[in-house]
Order: sequence, then structure tokens, then C-alpha cells
Amino acid sequence: MRTILIAALIMATFAPYSLAQTQQAQPAPPAYTDISGTVLSVRQLTFPHTRLSIKVTQSSNPAVLALKGKTSTVTVENYLWSVAGQLDFKDKRNIASIGAFYLLQGDEINAKLINGATRGSVRYVYGISRGKAAVKAVTAVKKLQQPESIKKYDDLELSIKTDSDVYAFGAPVPLVLSVRNIGSRSKTLRFDSGQKFDFIAMRGSHEIWRWSDNEVFIEPLVDRTLGPGEVLTFKQVWRQQDSEGRQMGTGEYKILGVLTTSDRKRPTVGPISIKIVSKP
Repeated sequence: MRTILIAALIMATFAPYSLAQTQQAQPAPPAYTDISGTVLSVRQLTFPHTRLSIKVTQSSNPAVLALKGKTSTVTVENYLWSVAGQLDFKDKRNIASIGAFYLLQGDEINAKLINGATRGSVRYVYGISRGKAAVKAVTAVKKLQQPESIKKYDDLELSIKTDSDVYAFGAPVPLVLSVRNIGSRSKTLRFDSGQKFDFIAMRGSHEIWRWSDNEVFIEPLVDRTLGPGEVLTFKQVWRQQDSEGRQMGTGEYKILGVLTTSDRKRPTVGPISIKIVSKP
């Protein structure tokens, strides 16, 4: 009997602690309201925290937002789960929340609005995802927005292009310059040295980078003959730096391509415009 009483006492003492541990390890998700809407603005705070203004068009609980058949605009921040004060990257719920950092104005999204959780006038959301319409729109934009500029010089057609019009801060920007002989006869190009092409990046009206500035070329004249329809292609990467190796900031940039022939006026194509945006 004494043994049974001692065992019962031990269970009574430690059972609440064990239950508390279990509840802490597997917290119940906060109560939420499903919403859908359009992103009106994105403010990137300290990564990966983001503040969004959302025009809500649908809600699983209209009473929460007092929609009453109309649209409502809410200011929200992405809710993130942490362990001991550190962001928990193993928590799958954080994946969608971190994705909010990369949303753009006009994106159609779905999200879970946490009930009752506010910081002043700011509410919290998680489970953020782009709507199907937005995904289709983004895919179409990516297919269309691949900047290219084409220019003709006698029997030559020059083109410069890159694979996107928007790049994250610090990301490499691939550049392609193509030269096609569109004439009916072979055409010989003469170059003053081993250099055959150049790329130039500009911020406003100021040149900030020229690929050839940090290159060395052989001195003898070089000839290159293109047959009818033949294409000469040159590829390089701009690493978002100026000619001195300094990192450039976010904003709009223009890129030019140059065929560095011995002609007094070297064939030039462009500019194409790209935008550098912030990234953690």
C-alpha cells in the first residue's frame, strides 16, 4: 500500500509538468480568418519581417473585418514562429511567412489573418500564398519581360538582351550581344585588337561600368568574316558593380552593347532597362 501511495504522489507531482512540456513543444495554431485580396503596398522591414497593406476582397468570417459586402483595407505584418527567440526555419508555417518579403504591389494573395493579434493598428497574417490568377500573371510577365533591343547597321543586325527586367540586389546580370549578317554576301569585320565587343552600364546619364575597363587585349588587327545569316554571339555578366569594383545600389539601370570594330562610329545597340531591387 505504501508503495502505491508513493507512486501516485510522484505521478501527481510530475504529470502537470509533462503535459506542459508536450503543449509547449506542439503549440496549437492561433485562431485565424481566411482572407484573399490584393497587395497595395509592401514595406520590407528587418528580414524577414514585412508590412503589407492588403485590399481584402474575400473573408471566411466577414464579421471579423466588417466587410458587409464591401472591400476592406488592412495593414498586416507576417507572423513568424521562433524557438528561444530565434526564427525556426524547420517550422513549415514560416516558409510562407518568409515568402511575404518578396511580394510585389498588385500580387493577388491568400492568407490567414490571426484573430485578435494586433500591434497598434497592425494585424498579423501567416500561411501567405499567391492566388492562382497571380501565379499565372507572374508567369506571363516573366515570359514577356525579357528586355531586348535590336538595331540595324547596313547588312548587320545587332541585338542586346538579358533574361529579366528585375534583379535582386547583388545578383549577377547575364548579358548577351548578338551580331547577325542579314545581307546576301559575306561581310568582314575588322577589329583594332583582340577586343570584339563591349558592354556599358549607366545610371541616368552617367556611365558607371564598362566591361573592357578591367580587361587586357592583344594589339594586332583581327578580322572576322560572317557568312549570310551567320551570327556572332558575345556573353558577359554584370555583377552590379562599377568599374572600380564598388557595389551599386538599388534602382534603374541601362545597358548598352557595342561592336568594337575599327569603324570610326562603332555599331551600338540599346539601351535595355533593368531594375535592381532589395534583398536580404
